[in-house]
Amino acid sequence: MSITDRLSVRLLLEGVVILTSILIAFLLEGWRADRELARELAQELTSVQAELERNRDLVTVERVALRRVLDGGDSLLHQLRSADGPYVEVVDTLAWLGTGWSVSFSPSLGAVDALIASGRLAQVSNSELRLLLAGLRDMIADAFEEEEGARGISTTQVAPLVGAHLDLNTLFEIGRRFFASDEDTQGMTPQERVRTRALVSSGTVSFPADVSVRSAVGHRLGWLSTAYSEFGSLERHLERMIELVADERRSLPRNPVGS
Repeated sequence: MSITDRLSVRLLLEGVVILTSILIAFLLEGWRADRELARELAQELTSVQAELERNRDLVTVERVALRRVLDGGDSLLHQLRSADGPYVEVVDTLAWLGTGWSVSFSPSLGAVDALIASGRLAQVSNSELRLLLAGLRDMIADAFEEEEGARGISTTQVAPLVGAHLDLNTLFEIGRRFFASDEDTQGMTPQERVRTRALVSSGTVSFPADVSVRSAVGHRLGWLSTAYSEFGSLERHLERMIELVADERRSLPRNPVGS
């Protein structure tokens, strides 16, 4: 082989080595980028799962509160319908449950919103999980809307009708005592603070039993009953989402670069 041929072969081999080195560098850079994206997604999904678990717990206590209000309201309505005259003597705590406790849900959605805003929702491989996360705010709004409807009825219908016959401050005081916080309940939501707390009665009140009051109380209970069902569906959705997020996290590389 002539010197020229040997030189050509050498240059060819050097070119192949250089090209191979460049290709390997590109592949390694892409691998590192993929691992970095996986690391960032894993971090965000960890926050999302913690947030979903917290919201699930809040929904659980929300349903406990709604159940107490519904049971109290049903009992009050039964007594009103059984009244022989324009008024009926009812326990003050029952009167407050049936008219004054407006349950309100306050979830946290910061981690889910951050995942969507970052554009990393598209990196989630499970299509069901992507849809559930994207629609979570609407699911919560649907459930909360029923509570808002019940609160509106309490304010615009029940309170004026009952307040024309009964000093509502008596009932408001029951709520103030009931929701009072202490050192053990600091940082909790109102529903969490009172989950196992008993209502303390001061006696009975003469509650108006006319048809307008019965209708307003029943109307409020209808909205709350729907809210209870909606929050049941939301609770199941959150459980499913927590399961899917955990699966998604397990499917990501276990030791992403930089972790």
